[in-house]
Amino acid sequence: MNNSKGHTAFVMLICMAILSNALSGIAQIDTAAIRAGVRCQLDLYPEARLQDIYKTFFQDRFGPGHLISDTTAARHYLEEEISDHPESAALEPYFEPTGFQGNYVRVYISCLKPGGLQREDLVSAFIRSASYKVNIPVSWREEWHLITQIIEDEHWQMPGYEQDKAQLEEMLATHGDVAVRHSSSFNKHYAPHYRIVERSIFETEILPFIAR
Repeated sequence: MNNSKGHTAFVMLICMAILSNALSGIAQIDTAAIRAGVRCQLDLYPEARLQDIYKTFFQDRFGPGHLISDTTAARHYLEEEISDHPESAALEPYFEPTGFQGNYVRVYISCLKPGGLQREDLVSAFIRSASYKVNIPVSWREEWHLITQIIEDEHWQMPGYEQDKAQLEEMLATHGDVAVRHSSSFNKHYAPHYRIVERSIFETEILPFIAR
């Protein structure tokens, strides 16, 4: 990320504010909170596309369960990611709440420090987070339609918006609850390296290391 120190500090301030709001008891479907969540993503990641917005809200709804089928592989992938991206990891924020509720938190591998949070700690938190479920009284497709309506009401611009919207709608109409990858634009500009951790696990086991 450009201007890494200033950007990281800015990310941390924004993320702390969102997580604080999430912990204060936001209603399950809160349009003001959704608006704030989208606005935050666009402020932090100007090159984000609609599928990147979709991804953070999807993660807030479903967590990492769809990613974990082999715990040994999960450990291997983290080791590989750390080895392949040691420099970029140092430029990342430590954490970032997902979506508009912060049910889950993106914990970046920049948290891993000698004498602090260890790789096994992060893998364990990631794997255990897969068993948590979020109860929201609407379907994911309905929730996503509300999010896109808010984006359009606010006239927020994103590259390839209409194309991404059509592709996501087709995917949801065909498959239901479906995860996506980050866009190539997002990966190119921000190269994210994180794991998804359920909020209570994050607060208890990971945040204390960050607070130090």
